[in-house]
Amino acid sequence: MSAPWSLQTILFFEAGECVLCTGYGTGISIDGGYAQYVKVPSEWLLKCPIELTPQETMQLGTAGFTAAIALTKILRQPFTRDHDTPLLITGATGGVGSYALTMLAQLGFTNITATTRDLSQTDYLTQLGAKHVIATDDLLTAPLKPLAHQSYTGVIDTLGGDVLAHILPYMAQDGLVAACGNAAGFKLATTVFPFILRGVTLVGIDSVNYPRKDRKEIWQLLATNFKPQTWPLIRNIAFSELATELSTPTKQAGRVVVKIDTEH
Repeated sequence: MSAPWSLQTILFFEAGECVLCTGYGTGISIDGGYAQYVKVPSEWLLKCPIELTPQETMQLGTAGFTAAIALTKILRQPFTRDHDTPLLITGATGGVGSYALTMLAQLGFTNITATTRDLSQTDYLTQLGAKHVIATDDLLTAPLKPLAHQSYTGVIDTLGGDVLAHILPYMAQDGLVAACGNAAGFKLATTVFPFILRGVTLVGIDSVNYPRKDRKEIWQLLATNFKPQTWPLIRNIAFSELATELSTPTKQAGRVVVKIDTEH
């Protein structure tokens, strides 16, 4: 009987080498999301880019990785030759949204609209690069028509559900929506009109099973061109504070990094 693996699929790392692991169900369907020591298949690991510290790598984490994949889809579109093209990011105070906003702004895009359920975060989103900030509920209260005014060429949508359904009619000709979340629901009630009359593309972003051969390229972008010059809000907590953090309802913006006490 042949072995379930081959030498060609085994990757070797040096002891003490900085590596990272995101996706593949870790911390979701596979235990170990907050473990101090984790055993995973070597092909799940990448060497940390030398341009990123371990702290910065985890500040980015799955959220930054997902945002970067979505950005690569947007940046391939001809409309991005115009840096004043109207872009939209939903759920912009969340991890994916805040990184997408930061990265697009530092790449020179000047006409970004951000949505949030909490308009008290308007100044924060403006500092990250949003030109306009609107309430998510304003998208939902607008009449849902098959087609509406062509308002956005590119969208990074972290919410899904009714929010995405209300965005599609406002897409411009040959626009693209990168869908990477379902915080507002997983069902999508829409028509075919944005797709067959305006040539809109709806592309799904799967960071969990993203091909390993392409992961290194995305992380190198995160370490260089996409690396935040102005980081979203980052808060560090000790592992002993994790249970309280997870059990406390919050509308917090930005990211939380859990620091493991390596002395014990």
